[in-house]
Amino acid sequence: AVFFFNEDTKKPLESYVENLKGMTFQKNMGSVYDKTQRIVKLSEIISNELNINKPSVKRTAELCKADLATNLVFEFTELQGFIGADYARVSGEERDVCEGIKEHYFPLNAESETAKSIEGQVVGIADKIDTICAVFASGKKPTGSSDPLGVRRAALGIIKTILEYNLKLDLSKLIADAMELLPVKADCHKDVEEFFVQRLIIFLNNDYKKDVLEACSEKNPCKDICDYFERVKVVSKLNDEKLLENANRVLRILKDDIQSEIFESLFAENSETALYKAIQGIVFNGDYDKYLEDLIKINPVITKFFEDVLVMDKDERIKNNRLALLNELKNKYIMLTDFSKLNN
Repeated sequence: AVFFFNEDTKKPLESYVENLKGMTFQKNMGSVYDKTQRIVKLSEIISNELNINKPSVKRTAELCKADLATNLVFEFTELQGFIGADYARVSGEERDVCEGIKEHYFPLNAESETAKSIEGQVVGIADKIDTICAVFASGKKPTGSSDPLGVRRAALGIIKTILEYNLKLDLSKLIADAMELLPVKADCHKDVEEFFVQRLIIFLNNDYKKDVLEACSEKNPCKDICDYFERVKVVSKLNDEKLLENANRVLRILKDDIQSEIFESLFAENSETALYKAIQGIVFNGDYDKYLEDLIKINPVITKFFEDVLVMDKDERIKNNRLALLNELKNKYIMLTDFSKLNN
């Protein structure tokens, strides 16, 4: 090991990047050098979305796989990343870059820590998303206990990193970007999304009930995993039978979305006007606890509406107007969760 270290460090870490061209990443997915170029591009996309402007992120991405071409890592593969960090230090790279190279592999297993540096977080997510998308595009998605390239662990690593550091990242868009960069084009974006949602539910299943996790997943969690987690926490505390009853009644009436305008001039009962005003008063301001409180507060207005009004009125215009009004209420409900999937 000492001999290899001395030999390897005779030249800077950067010089090993070229050697990655001779190392295959996956069949039909190019070399490790090609993968590195994709990581650089994905890291830039992630940085832009998170409003991070640090040249050290790009530098970390460029060098993150370089140590795979060194003698020491060839002999001791489990040292990948750690040796890269040491060699980067010897080569005079910035401290943040060295940390990022080491941490982009984190978490190493289900229990281990996530990357603390923003370099490690961004490059790690870019690396893992590329691997996951490449595996799915190759038609090798994990089945049963088989997971040869560790994509389950990679997905969990991304989920844990996003939640732990509250990263506002559109994973759905990132999957599309990663797919676009692959040399093989495959229509499996939805499969990758579904895979992430399932990993997310399994990850949170120890602390939250499955019906809550699945009900909240009706609004695509991949768009914003942190938002999904906030909704899960709030819905888990829900203890209001009237809200469930009203929400489910509305959802049963409106199996399909109604795309029509609400005309106040067509309101025949005071309870229609009262409901319309109550719905207009519910605005999400970033606090789901408050949002749930507001939904509970308008229960009496909804109950009164159903007592006074026959939704399916003989007059087609009045009926459609009432359906449009309920559709507006339905949109307020589904922003939080799919109440029909919650167990009473």
